[in-house]
Amino acid sequence: MSIVYLLFDLSIVIAVVWLKLNHRLKLILLMFFALVVDAYIRFSFGRYFTAFDESYYLYLSSNRYFYLGWPFSGFVLPYLLGRISSFFSIPPFQTVLLVSVVLFILYVPAVFWFYKKLGLSTDLALLSVLVLFLSSYYIWAGIEVRPQQVGVLIGILLMAYYLGSLDEFTPRRAAVLLILFIALAFSHILSFFLFSTVLVSYTIWTFLSKRIPEGTGKRYYLVVSFSIFASLLLILWFPPYKRMVEAMVWIIENNKFFSTFAIITKHFRVVVIVIYFLLVVFLWLLISKLVRWHDRITTIWHLVETLVDRFFIPLFALIVIAWGGALYLQFTLNAQAYSAVYRDSPVIFFFFQLGNVFFGILFMYSLLRRIKCRKFSTPDVMAVLWMILGGVLLIFSLMMRISSIQGWRFNNWMIRALQYFPMFGAPLVADALVEDLNALYTKVRQRTRKWQAVSLVLLLVVLIFVSTLNVARPPEFYAYDAIITDEFLDVADHYLESGGLLALRNYSDLRGFVATNFFRAYSKGARFVEWRTSYRYLIFSSDNFRIYTSGYLSATFSYIRNYTSFILKTSGDSSVDQRAELEYSLELLGSIYSVSLANNLECNDILDSRVPVILVGAFSNECTKYLMELGSLPVIIDSASVFTPVQTYTSPHASKKWWDVNRGYFAIQIIQTPEGSPVLVIEGTGVDSTVAGLWYFVNNIYPNLDTVEYETISYIVGEWIERDDNVWPNLKFDASDKNGFSEGDEIRILEVG
Repeated sequence: MSIVYLLFDLSIVIAVVWLKLNHRLKLILLMFFALVVDAYIRFSFGRYFTAFDESYYLYLSSNRYFYLGWPFSGFVLPYLLGRISSFFSIPPFQTVLLVSVVLFILYVPAVFWFYKKLGLSTDLALLSVLVLFLSSYYIWAGIEVRPQQVGVLIGILLMAYYLGSLDEFTPRRAAVLLILFIALAFSHILSFFLFSTVLVSYTIWTFLSKRIPEGTGKRYYLVVSFSIFASLLLILWFPPYKRMVEAMVWIIENNKFFSTFAIITKHFRVVVIVIYFLLVVFLWLLISKLVRWHDRITTIWHLVETLVDRFFIPLFALIVIAWGGALYLQFTLNAQAYSAVYRDSPVIFFFFQLGNVFFGILFMYSLLRRIKCRKFSTPDVMAVLWMILGGVLLIFSLMMRISSIQGWRFNNWMIRALQYFPMFGAPLVADALVEDLNALYTKVRQRTRKWQAVSLVLLLVVLIFVSTLNVARPPEFYAYDAIITDEFLDVADHYLESGGLLALRNYSDLRGFVATNFFRAYSKGARFVEWRTSYRYLIFSSDNFRIYTSGYLSATFSYIRNYTSFILKTSGDSSVDQRAELEYSLELLGSIYSVSLANNLECNDILDSRVPVILVGAFSNECTKYLMELGSLPVIIDSASVFTPVQTYTSPHASKKWWDVNRGYFAIQIIQTPEGSPVLVIEGTGVDSTVAGLWYFVNNIYPNLDTVEYETISYIVGEWIERDDNVWPNLKFDASDKNGFSEGDEIRILEVG
């Protein structure tokens, strides 16, 4: 497979660099190359490539209400993945693979359009797109399905449209810019901040260099500032971004510098808006001042050009050392992770970074050469701005405290910026290659020149191949186990059919995270246990997985239609809410059944008694918790969520007053013990919702147990919503409590199965 890919790599490079083909055909070939690169990385080496963040969004995409309980850096992607999977009935992981390849292909025409707007010729723009594949940073960020993948695409389109609008300012163009900024904020928060910073900085450069008329420049500065402000409001107050804003506060609190300013975290949203307004005003005053110094700035820049001309080699060496030092410093912040991946081998690490090294050195050489030749223009400005941004983010990385939370250290900000940089550095790299590669087009008498060009083509082929391998991480060289195999897919199919408890053998933290997200994407209530577990039944086993079951079987509500007496166990009576739950359980269930309270008995005695059982309550009812831990219940409720076989619902949070809750979820479900006795479980996210579930069972389910409907239903998930401002007496835990269950409240059935 690798030999075939290498030959295909060679053919694409020759076609783009060597052959005189129509530029549209070359663009199509590059799009097809993107498809092949993605497929080669994903499907070669006996497994499916995936990554830490990608597995997280795989899980989120399968949760319709992901935005209620989980932090994420962009809304569009998980929402889009979920809708595609649902609408086309494509399994979650296959949806991720599809979106990966489609977006990576779309990168090619989007980036080509951006390069044309930068002022590159068609041939140079095509070569720049090809050069991108030299960098593993570009390939990895382009194929990994996470919000940044969409954010980079929208950001490139935004910048291309902005550059194309500089010649003529119209209200329509301003409106489109606003829409693109908002789309970027919806797509990826970090991309929004980075692209906004670069665009504002570039706008300032157009002022100082007098590239556009002064009046137009002022209007564009105001349009860009307003667009950023509107998008910033969306990020800060858009309800689904609430948890992400909390994550931003967490990042600041764990920063060695900003954490000393408590006002930032206590009034984060207001502080951000105030700082933004002050920054806009300051930059405007600064621009107004610097514009008057245009001649002085020009003189200084000419001095820089002269210095570069005179000391080209020393400056080039100095920049290479500084750039290498910055990269080394960033890598040391996560040295443990990189060492583990590259098997603690500097040789392996350096070899697979050859594409990035070549890209970086050629970029710095080209940048200095363009300054020396006085050809410094828009592409160069863009690239330098991203370099400066990367340096700032490196400083921010150094300021981050080390967190004990796996995956939440946030000290790799420069690496994040590097994933954007290749798109802006590629034109300079391509420009440095053009002169030598032109020897392949023209009749050159010097054979040496021809062989140099041919050698350069072969070098590009090899380095693109190496960078592709760097992303693919073949197991022969890398200790990287965040992968998904056919075994995952087979186990997922079996698990969907039988349920149970999953055990994964010998998994690292990274592999465990990926596996957990994968199986939860396929089954919301997936439960994981240790490999060596003494459950009653082992129903599936493979090399790396086992599925256990507790022996409890599913049942339908019709199973209890002929029962008139039950053993009842509630959460107890040690607190005021538990006593209320107990009293209403006896009152409501006692109106239709003969119930015997068994709160003083152990769970094993109750469940093994061969007598019908009703369990009420979720968090404190030991028997309900026991059944949930065994994976015996189709619906699982914990302190944060309600997991069903097809959906996840995030539990509402009370205010500082624990009893002040005006909505909640409940689940009513039935199973049978290995001996065939029914177990009816009624549980809620709080005492009010639990009582709402009791009331619904007594008044709506019990009278209809003889109907055909309940012959196929084994669980019901409902939502209780406060409507009448009345509270049943024993549920009124404070004199001012107006939120609590009563018969006039609304009960909505969300799911049955």
